Amino acid sequence: MLYRVFIDDSADEKKEDVVAAGAIIGAHGVWAKIRQDWNRRLHRDGLRYFRSTEYYSLTGEFYRFRDRIKYPKPKGGEAALALRNDLDAILQKSPVIGVGMIIPMGIYTEFRATMPLADQKISSDPYESAVQTLMFECGHVVRDKIPPDRGKVNRLAFVCDDTPNAARYSAVYAGFKERNPRMASILGGMVHLDDKLHPPLQAADMMASLSKELFLNHMNNGAVDLKTGRLLGEKKKYLPSVVLPRLNGVTYNIHVWDWPWMMNVLEAQD
Repeated sequence: MLYRVFIDDSADEKKEDVVAAGAIIGAHGVWAKIRQDWNRRLHRDGLRYFRSTEYYSLTGEFYRFRDRIKYPKPKGGEAALALRNDLDAILQKSPVIGVGMIIPMGIYTEFRATMPLADQKISSDPYESAVQTLMFECGHVVRDKIPPDRGKVNRLAFVCDDTPNAARYSAVYAGFKERNPRMASILGGMVHLDDKLHPPLQAADMMASLSKELFLNHMNNGAVDLKTGRLLGEKKKYLPSVVLPRLNGVTYNIHVWDWPWMMNVLEAQD
């Protein structure tokens, strides 16, 4: 069966604390229903698309919720939250799987600066690193965790947001398949689409934003060891062990690039 994986990214404003990537995996036929329900819910409030940054700041499509006549405080924020919760519910009732990838920028920068050859073997672009490892983890989910339909091998193809770096990320994907021939056997193509026009990419944005939010909340509460990425006081427990504020029935795992993870990535380049 063919699975389509939609990927998007999220980060703090200056990309100083964390860069995150999120993926939503679903069988090819599942996405049509999600698109229909998603667009119907957006149109109910007059929005054309969902984007997490605009939700949090009530800008862009969410600016309408600042209307003090139609939405006197706190009605605007409540209406925006209700919309996001309804979109979350659409994913919750759909047979899709969410995977997140978090790169804490402090230890990522330190690792590249201090470990021999790390600056040559690990990209200076953290999103590039996040996406590659996210693809690898999605490949494992589709290959090893989802039972094949009538004995047929599961395959997956990727869809990413169309950005000025799209061509470079496509080249990175081609290189990723060359370096991972076992995984490449189930990997299809990669295309780049406008997230404003495609609800599955907006869903991936929600997964990326959730991953970023979880890390920042724990970091700001002093609950994350930035050297290891571990939650302080919870030996050998990582972010997947925390209670998710949303996407509970969707999220399969959220991975953190802690120091041991980066060592494994570095050694795999030899």
